[in-house]
Amino acid sequence: MGYNQLAFGRPLLETTNMANLLKERVLARLAALELGPVEAATKGGLERTFIRDITHKDKQTVTVRMMPRLAAALATTSAYLSGEIDDPAIPSEAALEARPSHGEMITVPKVGRVEAGEFREVLEFDDSEREFLLEHVDEEFPRARMVAFEVVGDSMNRAEPAIAPGSVVICVDFDDTGLPLMDGMIVVLERTRNGGLTREWSVKEVVTFNDRNEFQPRSSSAKHETIVVRDKPDADNGVEVKVLGLVRRISTPVPRFKQLKR
Repeated sequence: MGYNQLAFGRPLLETTNMANLLKERVLARLAALELGPVEAATKGGLERTFIRDITHKDKQTVTVRMMPRLAAALATTSAYLSGEIDDPAIPSEAALEARPSHGEMITVPKVGRVEAGEFREVLEFDDSEREFLLEHVDEEFPRARMVAFEVVGDSMNRAEPAIAPGSVVICVDFDDTGLPLMDGMIVVLERTRNGGLTREWSVKEVVTFNDRNEFQPRSSSAKHETIVVRDKPDADNGVEVKVLGLVRRISTPVPRFKQLKR
């Protein structure tokens, strides 16, 4: 099956429910542990208001880096808090050993270019000469499908880490992670228009707000735009945005040598 036919990406309006699920599950764990949010955060080594902001304010997202720490503070797993599984119990050592080893390698298809602002006809995406890379299974998402894209342009050359033109980003299918959109994620987006006849693939950084998600460039050039997706759009403008993948690794080619300036 070609990449064009894969159901690869979640419509962004669904992410609001996932963010609400995080709040509900945090509250459930606090009740089970008989702890208040400040007490749980303090015991877990988090900022004292970290959990309270999730349960009492509008903050319903947590960065990828902080999710494991939040799960540890609530004696559960990131997979439970994000809705990937419904059992809050921490797996036994035997269950953990059943996961693929860190050294397992798989072939990952490089399916095309990501280039901000460049819409191409869908028919231009040809699977006939697809390149495959040999990559390690992602240790955090060992069962997630993986895919790679070549980066064109400078829309993320000031990201941390920087994504330079010519780099290859290695991604896991965003749906397979089970995560909600969270601040600081680097993602590959698909934006389609003209009834799906043309599409753009680009890399952006996620910034979440109460009423919208923004996908922002991190660039030295001012020409690159922020893509804004509101929870309640004013009108159907014929443009659809999906998150295809969560960027997990960046591969940047290094030339054999360069001409020195003397």
